[in-house]
Amino acid sequence: QPHLSVLDRAGLADGPRQVEMSAHTPAYLADYIEACVDDYLRSLRPSRPQRNRLSVFGHVEVAPLEVFPQLPQPARARFTSALLALEATFDAWHVKHETVRTYHPMEVQTLAFEAVRRCGLVETADGYRPITDGLGERPKSREVQQWLLRHPQAKLIRQAFGDELQVGHVGPVTAVGEDEPIGLLDRWPGLRLHLGAAAEGAELIRCDDLRDERGGRILWEVAADGDAVYLRRQEEERTELALVCGHFGLDLEEAELDRILAHATTAMADRERRRIQALDTDAEKLLAAVQAPGLLRSKLPVELLDVLETRPQPLTGVDLAEAAIATYHTGALKAYREYLSHLDAPRQFAGRGGALKFVRDLGFSDDWAGTPTPKRTPFEEVDGPQSFPPLHDYQRRAANNLLHAFTDETPAADRRGMLSMPTGSGKTRVAVKAIIEAMERGFRGDVLWVADRDELCEQAVEDWQRSWRAVGVAGRPLRVSRLWGGQQNPEPIKNAANVIVASIQTLHARTGGGLPDYLENVRLLVIDEAHASIAPIYTELLARLGLLERRRSRRGEMRLIGLTATPYRGTSQEETRRLTQRYGGNRFDAGAFASDDPEDVIAELQSMGVLAQADQEEIPGSDLELSEEELERVQRLRLLPDGAADRLARNVERTNRIVNTYVEQVRGQLGAVPTLIFATTVGHAETVAALLQMHGIAARAVSGSTDTAIRRAVVEQFRSGEIDVLVNYGVFREGFDAPKTQAIIVARPVYSPNLYFQMIGRGLRGPRNGGSERCLILNVADNILNYEGKLAYTEIQGLWD
Repeated sequence: QPHLSVLDRAGLADGPRQVEMSAHTPAYLADYIEACVDDYLRSLRPSRPQRNRLSVFGHVEVAPLEVFPQLPQPARARFTSALLALEATFDAWHVKHETVRTYHPMEVQTLAFEAVRRCGLVETADGYRPITDGLGERPKSREVQQWLLRHPQAKLIRQAFGDELQVGHVGPVTAVGEDEPIGLLDRWPGLRLHLGAAAEGAELIRCDDLRDERGGRILWEVAADGDAVYLRRQEEERTELALVCGHFGLDLEEAELDRILAHATTAMADRERRRIQALDTDAEKLLAAVQAPGLLRSKLPVELLDVLETRPQPLTGVDLAEAAIATYHTGALKAYREYLSHLDAPRQFAGRGGALKFVRDLGFSDDWAGTPTPKRTPFEEVDGPQSFPPLHDYQRRAANNLLHAFTDETPAADRRGMLSMPTGSGKTRVAVKAIIEAMERGFRGDVLWVADRDELCEQAVEDWQRSWRAVGVAGRPLRVSRLWGGQQNPEPIKNAANVIVASIQTLHARTGGGLPDYLENVRLLVIDEAHASIAPIYTELLARLGLLERRRSRRGEMRLIGLTATPYRGTSQEETRRLTQRYGGNRFDAGAFASDDPEDVIAELQSMGVLAQADQEEIPGSDLELSEEELERVQRLRLLPDGAADRLARNVERTNRIVNTYVEQVRGQLGAVPTLIFATTVGHAETVAALLQMHGIAARAVSGSTDTAIRRAVVEQFRSGEIDVLVNYGVFREGFDAPKTQAIIVARPVYSPNLYFQMIGRGLRGPRNGGSERCLILNVADNILNYEGKLAYTEIQGLWD
C-alpha cells in the first residue's frame, strides 16, 4: 500500500483507468486510426485536405491497452468488464483538421471501445466467447448478448453498439401458458409519455415460458413477434415493467417506474365517467362521451345521412348517436375513440383489461369493450374414422377422376387439373375424400392447400378435420397445420398424414429465400378458388415448387388440383386460356353431370335437392349515366366504376326501396329468415344495416375492412340466428358457408355471370346438403342508360325456370 503511488508513477496498474491524452497508440489499434482518417477524407470529397494535417483526438483516454490482447482468457474477460465500466471508454473522439473552421470534425469511437470490440471476451456456460458473438440480429451467443444488456453501463453500451446490439428476441414465438393479450398502453398507460408511437398498437402477452420457432427455449424474458410483446411472468409487476422498458430501449430511474405503476385516470376523467354512467340510454351516453353532435356526424356514412336528412324533423344529437349505434353497434366507442381522450380511453378495444373497465365505468355492457381475437392453435391432430355420409353419384364420378391423377401409371399431363362444381355442390368434400382414398391406396407425401383469405383457410381446416374423423386412414393420425394469420412455420413430421393449409400471402412472404424444409415433402398442391391462380403471386409459388417445369412422368412427382365454381376468367378469352393451360386443360369434373352446360348442371342439382329452387323477383333500381371514362372501364372489365357505384349508393329513393322491400316482402311474408344483402359500396352496406336496425331488425354490415375477429363473430351470430340480416360489400362471394340462408338481395349491378353465381351461391344450398328447399333472390334492376350490357341475372333464365 505505501508504494502504490510509486508504482503509478512507474506506469504500472492493476486494471485499465482513465488517463490524460497521449500520442501513443498500441500497435494492434494503429490500423483503426488510419481507417478513421480514411472515412473522414471520404466524407469530405471532392475536397482533398492534406493527410498530415489530420489528427484523431479526445479529452481523455483509457490505459493501458497494450496488454489487453496478450492476457489469459479469464483476465481478458475481467479486463473487458472493467473497460466497459469506465465512462471514458464511451466518450466520443473526433477526427479533425488543423483548419477546423473549414473542415468540421467527425465523431468516432474511442480506442478503448475499439479494443473491446476486437479483444473483448465474456465468460459463458460455453466457455469464453468474443463480444462480437452477442451482436447482430441473430447473435451466435444469446448469453453474451444478455451479459451486455445487463451490464451496469448497459445504456452506454447500447448507444455505442447501436443497431448491432439487439435488445430482445425478435421473430416467431411460441408462448407456453399465455394470458389473453392486452394493449401495452392499457396495462401501463404511463408508458405513452416515454414510448409514444413505438407502443401504439402493441399488445402485451404474459406467459409461463417462451420458445422459438424450432422449439428451443428463448433466453430473453421479453420477446417480440410483430406487435405482440411476450413477457415471461415475474414475481413483481415492477420487474415486468422494467423488462418491457428494457426491450424498448428505455433505461428509466426507479422513481419514473413508480410513476408509471401509479398512473391512473385523472380525477377529472373519473368525474366525467361517473356523470356519463348516470345517463339513461346508450345513445345519451355515447353523445355525452363524444361531446359534440358534429363529431358523431363525422363518422357516419354519407349515404345514411342523406336518408336521415330527408325526414321532416331535424336531426338531434341523440338521433345521431342512435344512428352511430345502428351503424357500429357495440363497436361505436372504438369507432369514436379519437374523441374520447378526455375520458382516458384505452388504446385498444379487444374485449379485455382496460377496455372492459372503461366501458363498465361508462355504464355500457361488456360487449362494448370489443371482440377478442381468438387464438387458433398452430395445428390440429385428428384421429379417424367415425362415420361419413356417402358421396352423391356426381361427386363419386368426380372423385374417381381425381383418383386417376394419383396413380403412378398416369401420364404427367393428367396429374394436374381443375375440379369445377357449382357453389353448394360439395367440391371441397369431393377433393378431400379423393385425396384420403389416394392415401389409403399408397399415396405418400404432404398436401399443401392454398387459399387467399382467412375464411377459406379455416374452412379447409374444418373440412379436413370432419372428413378424416369420418373416412381417414385407419391407424394413421392426421396433422392439419395452419400457416396464415401470423402462425409459426409448421414442423416437418413423420408417421402421420400431413396437410398444410396456407394463405397465398403468407407463403409468398416466407418462401422468397427458397423452399423451406417444411415444404420439401409436399407432393400435392391444391389451390382453392383456382380461377384467381394465374395472378403473379401464384405463378411465383408454382415456380418455386417446380410446377412450371416440363417433366417426364415419374414416381413422387407433385400433383396440382384447382378448385373453383367458375373455371373461367370473366369474359377474357386470353386469361381463360392461360388458366386452362395452368391445369393442363384437364377437368376432373368431366362426366360428373349429364351436361357440361353450367345452367343444365344447376338444374340437375336442383332436381336432386342438392341446390335449392330459386325464386327471382326484381326491386326497381335507378337510372344512371356514365362518363366516357366510366363507360370505357365498364365495357372493358364489366365492373361498375367506384364513382358510379357511389352515385347509386347515395340515391335515397333506391336505398329506401331496398330497405322497404326487405321489411315488407321478406320479413312480412317469410318472417325472420336468414338474409344476405350484397350492397353497392361499403357506406351503402353500413347504411342499409343501420336503417334495418332502426326498424328493429337485427342486422350487421361487414366489408373487407372489417376486423377479422369481428367478421368471424358476426358470421357465427348470423349462422346461429342472433343476426337476421348480413349486409356486406366485397366479401362472402367465396368461402362463406351459411346453409340456412333463405333470401338474398343483390343490390349492386353485376354483369359477370361468374361473380353473380358466386354471390347467389351463398343461398342455394339445398335440403340434401343441409340447406333450404327454396331461396328468394331479389335483384335490384338498375339501368345504365348509355351501356348496352345486361345485368347477369337476366341472362341466367335456367336458374329461375
